[in-house]
Amino acid sequence: MLKSTDGGTTWQVITGPLSTGTPSIPVFQNAAFTRIAIDPVNTSTIFACTTFGTTATANSNAAQVNIAQVGVWKSTNGGATWRNMDPGGTNGTFSGNDLVIDPQNTNRVFAGMRTIGVYRSEQGGEPGTWTRLAGGLPDPTNNTSNSPFRRVALTTGPPIPPSTNTTLYAAFATPSDNLLGIWRSTDNGNTWTQTSTPQSGSQANYNLDIATDPMDGNIVYYATGANSIFTDGTLWRSKDGGQTWASITRGDGVSGGLHADSHQIVIPRLKPDVLFTGNDGGIWRTDNAKDAIVSWRQLNNTLSLSQFMSVALHPTDPNIIIGGTQDNGTNRFRGNVAWDHIADGDGGYVLIDQSNPQVMYHTYYNENDAFDGQAQIGPRVSLSGGSSWIRRGCFGCTTIKGNFNPKDRVAFYAPMALNSGFKGANANVVYFGTHRLYRTADQGITWTGLGQSADGFGADLTDGAGMISAIAGHPALDNSTNPPGEIVWVGTSDGNIQVTTNAGAAENATFTNVTKSPLPDRYLTDIALDDSNSQRAVISYSGFNSATASTPGHVFQTTNRGGSWTNISGNLPDVPVTSVAVNPNNSNTIYIGTDLGVFQTTDGGTTWVRLGNGMPRIATFMVRYHKASNTLVAATHGRGIYRLTTANDATTVSSANYSAASIATESIVAVFGSNMATDSTSASGLPLPTSLSGTRVAVRDSAGIERLSSLFYVSPQQVNFQIPAGSAAGPATVTITSSDGTVAIGAIQIEVVAPSLYSANASGSGIAAGSALRVSAANVQTSLPINTFDTASKLFVSVPIDLGSTTDQTFLLLYGTGFRYRSQLSNVTATIGGVTLPVQYAGPQGTYVGLDQLNILLPKSLTGRGEVDVIITVDNKQANKLKVRIQ
Repeated sequence: MLKSTDGGTTWQVITGPLSTGTPSIPVFQNAAFTRIAIDPVNTSTIFACTTFGTTATANSNAAQVNIAQVGVWKSTNGGATWRNMDPGGTNGTFSGNDLVIDPQNTNRVFAGMRTIGVYRSEQGGEPGTWTRLAGGLPDPTNNTSNSPFRRVALTTGPPIPPSTNTTLYAAFATPSDNLLGIWRSTDNGNTWTQTSTPQSGSQANYNLDIATDPMDGNIVYYATGANSIFTDGTLWRSKDGGQTWASITRGDGVSGGLHADSHQIVIPRLKPDVLFTGNDGGIWRTDNAKDAIVSWRQLNNTLSLSQFMSVALHPTDPNIIIGGTQDNGTNRFRGNVAWDHIADGDGGYVLIDQSNPQVMYHTYYNENDAFDGQAQIGPRVSLSGGSSWIRRGCFGCTTIKGNFNPKDRVAFYAPMALNSGFKGANANVVYFGTHRLYRTADQGITWTGLGQSADGFGADLTDGAGMISAIAGHPALDNSTNPPGEIVWVGTSDGNIQVTTNAGAAENATFTNVTKSPLPDRYLTDIALDDSNSQRAVISYSGFNSATASTPGHVFQTTNRGGSWTNISGNLPDVPVTSVAVNPNNSNTIYIGTDLGVFQTTDGGTTWVRLGNGMPRIATFMVRYHKASNTLVAATHGRGIYRLTTANDATTVSSANYSAASIATESIVAVFGSNMATDSTSASGLPLPTSLSGTRVAVRDSAGIERLSSLFYVSPQQVNFQIPAGSAAGPATVTITSSDGTVAIGAIQIEVVAPSLYSANASGSGIAAGSALRVSAANVQTSLPINTFDTASKLFVSVPIDLGSTTDQTFLLLYGTGFRYRSQLSNVTATIGGVTLPVQYAGPQGTYVGLDQLNILLPKSLTGRGEVDVIITVDNKQANKLKVRIQ
């Protein structure tokens, strides 16, 4: 839940109280909200209805999230604190579907509770004041597992004479997804009369709403979804209290009608002719809701609401993309803001042939013949870049070899994948998953099930009840065999991961089940392969660690073709991971789509960072990398498609010794990469800026706190900055964002102390950078150079240090970074020419940001030693070795 008090400029997250059951987590965390109602008299009083949240994947897997308490919640202080009102007396076991406040008596509240009925409270919804209403309503028979209804929607309206009470309507959905009926009450819910039914079918547990005209209780609207009978029946209207209904979906024939599957109806209180409705296509408005012919305007031109299930990329052109969307068909991007709609219906998985991009594939939803005998398994194929399509698969087919088995278990959006290693007349080989893996080498004309089976349609690759949920084919073929060796990986909804190296052998293909510890027994969502290493695979899992407490993790890797697995979830939050992609230009960089957006690792999974530069925290069902343009494309379920132009990975090192092994807080560092700035600029003075030429550097430390860094210098290939003060020790990420939006990310290890010294030739070795200071007995100070530039070699060379007379003291002053937080001075030592010496000073240099200084008294015993090594140790950590010359 989020709250804004400034018109949406800023938002406050409200997590709610801790649940009284297990798991003991904030009750709004992972919950789904079905209604928020605000008391019109006292706006500090708020009711919220919650149900169990669900996770989903590109192949439409839905899993309920484990939370302890749901139902009806109340706040009397504007959302600061909340209590469960528990209408059913079950301590928040049953979901709250809907809640309405009686406008004539705001202490009277009605709640629609999942499977258990409609409840009324006359005392502001307080616990123990609720009564379950009967009086003609459907009876749950005190057995919720056998209740005749599941979901309930409520609405209130003005009185219908001769009654002076608020008019109530309640719509009930059956467990089988039909509309059970609509009931009306004019006596505060004591008795109810069933109205006529607009239409009975069309997934009423998915889309169900009801609303009343704020000026006329006889005018009521019902939102549902179109079905095979009422193809235009997504929004209905009654003007006689529900006795008769008419669809107002089609519109006036000019401005267009409504999209299917309506979920919400809103009518402004003082403008009853205006009606807004939200559906699977977005938001529509009418200004003549009560006219015989209703005109609709869609309000989606500036909204990005598409629920993408998948995305496919052109092999070379970054401006050609196709994507499958839930209930909004398959769509094509060609570089314009507006996408082309190239196929209707539910758009599932999509593919673009990487050898011949005019060949495209897309799927609708899939089902076997168990429902109505009309199986629908397989894709449609376009040979014209999406202009026209051909069905190739099982559409009401019989059990015939060379096609899919119509009885196969299959996901609603069944996964497809291609193998780009194949080229030629029929181009890429394509794979399709039911509970078996099918293969086509002729663009879908013939489908062959892989592996041995009793019925000859291919091996069951699941644990026996699941479906294939992920497929990946490796492009490297072994041409020494006939047919060529063909590596294909398969993941399943019941946690299996299997691999074959001879997929081209059809029914003789052999699979190896490589499911083993530490892999979790959860829904496997995606598989990414390393093009340069046929032994390597990275796999992702949905769900939460609590479901498999002994085998946690969401991202795993093998480098020996499944012989062993490593959990590379690192510092990822415990959220479902829905997709994974390996950067083909740098295989240590991995991207994942999650319920919270896109994350990236540049160190093989030790450290992950969320790529939030313009990307919302939204369920991201698919991420794919476009090698030709060096871009990452992310398909989100509800906010459209995003694309990120990525730079080469950023490598951060100490600016003194160029080591990336460890870096200290407040030290001066350099990051190397590409496209990190649009030009070269140096800071002009103090205080140092956090932005130069539009480039900014952020460091997120191990505590999860992100701070902007002070910048010394930026250029396309190098940026010099300071690790922010206060950065916690441990793994951290550095994110460089240039003015054109390019992002580069690298991982670092922050230490309290990480000493490094500057060298004269800026190489981290050789001649030391610094000076000497000779102090006479009369306290006359003379600065002495310890290096000079040699024009012949174009390098700095050492200048011998004259230690002076017996009464003189000579100090060596060296400069570095990363040791200002040393524990104590006695733990800082200098070994020069093999002689260990104490250090008089080790700390900030004082005038240059981030620069540290060492002062070392040179004993007369070093006289005549010539060039010697200087080794500095701070808190048992050794700096880079440098050299000085003693006269």
